[in-house]
Amino acid sequence: MKHHTYYTAAAIWIVIWIIHAGVFSVFFPLTISIVRSAANVAGMMLVYYVAIFLVDRYLEQRRHLVFGIFITLCILMAVVFRTQINLLFPSENLREIVITGDDVNNARFGALITSIGVALMAVLLRTRQLRAIQEKRHWELLSKEREAQLRLLRSQINPHFLFNNLNNIYSLAVAGSDKTAPMLLRLSQLLRYVTYETREALSPLASEIEHVQAYIELLRMSMEEPVPVGLSVEGQTNCRVEPAILLPIVENCFKHGDYHSNPKALIRFSLQVKAEGILHFVAENSFDPQHVQKDQIGGVGLENIIKRLQLRFGESARLQTATIRDIFRVELEMPTSA
Repeated sequence: MKHHTYYTAAAIWIVIWIIHAGVFSVFFPLTISIVRSAANVAGMMLVYYVAIFLVDRYLEQRRHLVFGIFITLCILMAVVFRTQINLLFPSENLREIVITGDDVNNARFGALITSIGVALMAVLLRTRQLRAIQEKRHWELLSKEREAQLRLLRSQINPHFLFNNLNNIYSLAVAGSDKTAPMLLRLSQLLRYVTYETREALSPLASEIEHVQAYIELLRMSMEEPVPVGLSVEGQTNCRVEPAILLPIVENCFKHGDYHSNPKALIRFSLQVKAEGILHFVAENSFDPQHVQKDQIGGVGLENIIKRLQLRFGESARLQTATIRDIFRVELEMPTSA
């Protein structure tokens, strides 16, 4: 990239030299015009790159007085150099179109105006470039901070997920249930997923659905009386989504549901990928309003998801909850990626 920048700058100065030589070839023989233009362009290059150096060294450090002194000295030196060069090549044709007939003043005036113009251009371009660099660094820093926060929020799923399920397996182990070993195996597979496979920025939706189904089966194994649990999927699933975003919602339904005490308990899930690339996920569970858990319906998991959605998608995603009599409903919408 740096080499590309250097080549571009060299090409620009060569073009300026050619244009300068072409313009003054009207007043001088071509050979003389080329030599005279080379010296003038060298003087302008000196002003340009010294001005850039001074912007970095002094102007950006708010040392305006020092910057003003040095840039003035640089311009004056360039004017003196270019004036001496131009006086070596007098031209009657050139003298006829300028304001005065004084070769020295004409040379000084032309060198002064063009040198000031080059210095101003260098200051403006470099200042703009530095602002662009600072803005890019600012957004890169914000992006890194956002990714760090997302990783932290994802990592919070692991202990929360593990704690809830180990309690279920412990109860089965105490009772000597033959479900204990299969449940531990499924739990280890799910932990592998939430620990390792969710490190990527995006995860295949098909994989997310697979692990949601595995988790549903894990929790159904812990039930004394099986509860009808369905997951309907509609639309194309060959897209990618924010990883481990569905699992906490599913977990929340089981954690706060009343399937332990309600023969008519309800837990159901539906997932739809709309044509415009929006994932729509709905989770519903029945609950007993008289026995709301101490951490209230919704729990830590949903708060975690809301924060992750805000960091990743801003206003392009939403998570809403609603309570309709004894049914708690969670509705998620978020963009997908190809």
